[in-house]
Amino acid sequence: MGAVIVHKNVVNAFEKGTRNLMHSFTYAGNPIACAGASAVLKYIVDKDLISRSEKTGKIFLEKLKDGLGDLEIVSDIRGIGLLIGIEFSKDKERGEPFESDFNVCGKVTKYCFEHNLIVASGISGTVDGIKGDALQLSPPFVIEEEDMDFAVATLRDAILDVINSIK
Repeated sequence: MGAVIVHKNVVNAFEKGTRNLMHSFTYAGNPIACAGASAVLKYIVDKDLISRSEKTGKIFLEKLKDGLGDLEIVSDIRGIGLLIGIEFSKDKERGEPFESDFNVCGKVTKYCFEHNLIVASGISGTVDGIKGDALQLSPPFVIEEEDMDFAVATLRDAILDVINSIK
């Protein structure tokens, strides 16, 4: 399921032209997809997963800070709910980013994947559009503490592997 929200300036541009803002897909309006989406939304509400993600996210964030915060290239760990970011810098105190071709996130992601943890590929260019590395974590609503512990341990090993490759 999806939606498109546009600024009034975009709407104004269409009103001066064809007056149509078309956005559709071949599967749009599929009754089975709509029923599935409706069931998912009902489950999220019935199981109170939004407030659960807020509580669980706080626990996960603390575990990440405790488990990774001392590592010399981890410059920041922040998040809201279960959407969490880990920022990497070659100089933690000054926040100096790695050169873009060093690809910290790519190395961390690859290590994690090889050790049974799937993380998003990370974001490059977070400092100036070219330099800067941040890893995004967005686990499922239903993550359990043992999964968090596994993720923290694997991420720690991955980051230590990157640190060792620098030395």
